[in-house]
Amino acid sequence: MRSINLTPEKNATRSVGVYVDDNYKKLGVELSEFINSYVDVTRDQWLDFDRLVEESTVFMFVRNPYSRLVSSFVHVCLSEDYLKWYPKWYFKLPIDKDNQLECFKNFCKDFAKTGVDNQHVKLQTKTIDEHVTLGLPKIDNFSIIPYIENKKIFIGKIDGNGGIEKNIDKLSSLIFDSNPPVKFDTWIGNNTHVKFSADYRDWYDDELYNLITPIFEEELRIFDYGF
Repeated sequence: MRSINLTPEKNATRSVGVYVDDNYKKLGVELSEFINSYVDVTRDQWLDFDRLVEESTVFMFVRNPYSRLVSSFVHVCLSEDYLKWYPKWYFKLPIDKDNQLECFKNFCKDFAKTGVDNQHVKLQTKTIDEHVTLGLPKIDNFSIIPYIENKKIFIGKIDGNGGIEKNIDKLSSLIFDSNPPVKFDTWIGNNTHVKFSADYRDWYDDELYNLITPIFEEELRIFDYGF
C-alpha cells in the first residue's frame, strides 16, 4: 500500500520514519523520489492531492503542542548544532535549570511575537501547508486542515492513552498487514539537554500559558488536546 508520511518534526519523526522505511525495505519496496513518501509517488500525483488521499494511506503523527514547543526549544536552543540558526537564544552547555527556564520564557515571547522560521518550531499544520517538509513540491492555496477534519488522513498521537505504540499498530494495519516484518522500536528521543523538568507543564507559568494558548487554539481543537 502506498503511504505518505506527513509527520512534522519533534513528533517521533525519526522513529516513525525508520519503522515504515525498514518495513518497506523488508518487503522489497523502493522509496520514491520524495523523502517522506513511499512507493512510486510522482510529482504530478502529489500535486493531485485529493486523488492521492483516496489511493494512498496519508498519515501524520501529532503531539500535544505545549509539549512539542518545549521539545522544540530544547532541540534548537540547547544544541550546539543549531547555534548558527539561533544564536540569539543559544546557551553554552551545561547551563543550570534556572537559566533554561528563563531562556524558554524569552523564546516563547519571541515565538508569540514574530514566529520562528524553522520546521522544528512551526505549528504542526503549518509545516505541511508551507511545504517545509523536505521533498514536497508546493501546492498553491493548500491546507491540510480540511483533510484532517474530514478524516481523509490517518492521525496518530505520540502521547496520551496508549501512546505511540497503539497508534503505530493502527497505522501498520492500514499500510502493511497485521504482522509487519519489522517491529516498532522504542521512541528514539533525546532529552539529554533537559535540566529543568521532563514534564512540559512545569515549563509554563500563567503568563506563558496565556501567551501561547491562543496560538495553539486551532491545533488543540483539531487534534483534541488540552494542557
